[in-house]
Amino acid sequence: MLAVLLWSLANCLLGYFAFRVLLVVNAVIAGAILGQTICDALISQANFLDYLVACGGLGAGGAICGWFLPRLALAGVGGLAVGAGTFLLAGQQPGVGLSVLAVIVAIATGVVCYIHPKRMALYLAGVIGAICTIFASASLLGWTDSPGLALISLLVLLATGLAVVGIHCQVFLARRLTYRLSPQAPRRCVSKSDGQVHPRFTKI
Repeated sequence: MLAVLLWSLANCLLGYFAFRVLLVVNAVIAGAILGQTICDALISQANFLDYLVACGGLGAGGAICGWFLPRLALAGVGGLAVGAGTFLLAGQQPGVGLSVLAVIVAIATGVVCYIHPKRMALYLAGVIGAICTIFASASLLGWTDSPGLALISLLVLLATGLAVVGIHCQVFLARRLTYRLSPQAPRRCVSKSDGQVHPRFTKI
């Protein structure tokens, strides 16, 4: 859970600045989770080799897509994340209606991510990273054992505040180091402050 907290915080604060690096890792994670889900759904008694092939294959595909086709990878990862969040709102036994809604939301989010990758990369990293950071922290502290309305309201408020801070932090870093999200932008950029050339991780 500590690893989830640190990774979520990195996405919340650095998602726009280090977009390509974080996207590749997130695509690998999404591919591995999708592979496990497919194995559980199609194979009644999946063994280690089944999981290795499915998770490894889709994870490797996610890494390749994340690096060479970042806009498509953002659409896939963003859609899966938002769709999964919608699906989990129902708890352990979601109905057919909510499942269909989750699929629709996932597809819609993926389309918006593909059309507007700059803004969606910024907002999704800030919001989803903040939510995962706050709830992972609450889990480490044992607050999620018996959550009440007051605690949930507090966590939502904290996640909202962290999301705002994370988005502003990402924008600040992007402007400070003159990172531009453009297919025509150079692979390396020069900082206005010190004149040094910095590796350019952000490119859609």
